[in-house]
Amino acid sequence: MRDGLERLGFFTYLGGTRDAGEVLAETIELCVAAEELGFDSVWVAQHHFGPIVGTLPSPLPFLAAVAARTRRIRLGTAVIVLPIEHPVRLAEDAAVVDLLSGGRLELGLGSGTEPSAFRALGYDPEQRRTLMQDGLRTLLASLRGEPLPTGHVVYPVAPGLERRVWQGLFSPERAREAAALGTHVLLPKALPGDASVGAEQQVRAATAFREAWRLPWPGRVALSRPVYPSTDAASARCELADELEFQVAQANRAHARTGGDGKLTVQGFVDSGVFHLGSVEDVVASLRADPAVPLADELICQVGHIGPGFDNTVRALELLATRVAPALGWRRDAERARAAG
Repeated sequence: MRDGLERLGFFTYLGGTRDAGEVLAETIELCVAAEELGFDSVWVAQHHFGPIVGTLPSPLPFLAAVAARTRRIRLGTAVIVLPIEHPVRLAEDAAVVDLLSGGRLELGLGSGTEPSAFRALGYDPEQRRTLMQDGLRTLLASLRGEPLPTGHVVYPVAPGLERRVWQGLFSPERAREAAALGTHVLLPKALPGDASVGAEQQVRAATAFREAWRLPWPGRVALSRPVYPSTDAASARCELADELEFQVAQANRAHARTGGDGKLTVQGFVDSGVFHLGSVEDVVASLRADPAVPLADELICQVGHIGPGFDNTVRALELLATRVAPALGWRRDAERARAAG
């Protein structure tokens, strides 16, 4: 490990077919619980035209609501699809949320993986890389207070937010580009059966990012992983039955987009090691065997999408904060402060 994990994060898709208002309200309660348990951050994804994959097309208003109920936990987007957003409007909204939260926003961006969303909103999915690059340059300049071609300057100003922008990526080439721009790196969950989106590829990306970083403030790497500790392996599988079916369907869709056969099974998914579940001991051992974990400053645990239910998710968060993460070297803020003082 890199002297142990510095941060522990909680991630949720807000997925499922239940009433969207109930899901939003319940997820705010999970974020409050995560803060009380000592988690350093909470992250939410943007998905258009849910409800199965996600019911949150607008992460920033949701995080503003979370900010009103919390005081310490950092608020992350993992990710907002920048190519289908107006970068100046996004900079304005992000600045407002950052100010409302007392400077707690972590603005994660990505180029998107769902062509249908691009087309529905009037964008060409074949242009997503160009749209991402152009949009990112505009957004960063706006957050830095640089004038637009018209002379307008984004207001309000959120001091330091331009240093808390992240990019979701897999490749070493993209990681080096992120370092050159001064944006941090979000490494998504690995997918089984595809080396280009596997854990070893993420190791190469994280290494490339750290080697390329030249700015005076530290560049950070956050690693997202589905993690679910329970009382034992059988209980974890039972509590996650719906969740595992969802994850396998997602993986098969991703494989199909890249020409794969899309025939992954639940057992094959569990055996692949990309979903860390079971007893506390199982999960700790599995995370220690993940080659990308030692390179991460922050482990973002994907818990509670559609399967476990509220009570089981809170219990899993408690096990993560009290037993799993400490075994990987993580300590709560108060414990870190006592050690430093």
